[in-house]
Amino acid sequence: MYETVGCEYYSKTLIFGMTDKASHQSVTKSLRINFYDTAGQEKYDSIAASHYRKALGAIVVYSVTDRASFDAAESWIDKVSENAGPNCSIILVANKADIKSA
Repeated sequence: MYETVGCEYYSKTLIFGMTDKASHQSVTKSLRINFYDTAGQEKYDSIAASHYRKALGAIVVYSVTDRASFDAAESWIDKVSENAGPNCSIILVANKADIKSA
C-alpha cells in the first residue's frame, strides 16, 4: 500500500492547440500543473500549509473505508481555504470505493 510521507511532488505539462479568435491562426499553448500530495498526519501540517499558497485548486481525498478520514476532510478544506487565495477551487473526492469496509 502506498503512503505519502511528508509531501510528494508531481508536475505535468499539457500541450494543446487552439485557434486565436482575433487572427484565426492556430496556436499551441501549454499549461503546467504542479501536484503536491501532502500527508494527512498532523505533524506535516506546517509543510502542507506552505504548498497551499497561490494554489488555484485543491483536491481533498478521503477514504470511504475510514470514517475518521471523512471527518477530517472538513478540517483539510478549512486549512486550504485559510492558506490559499480566494479563487482556489476545492474538490472533495472519495477514495477506495472498491474496498469493502470492515
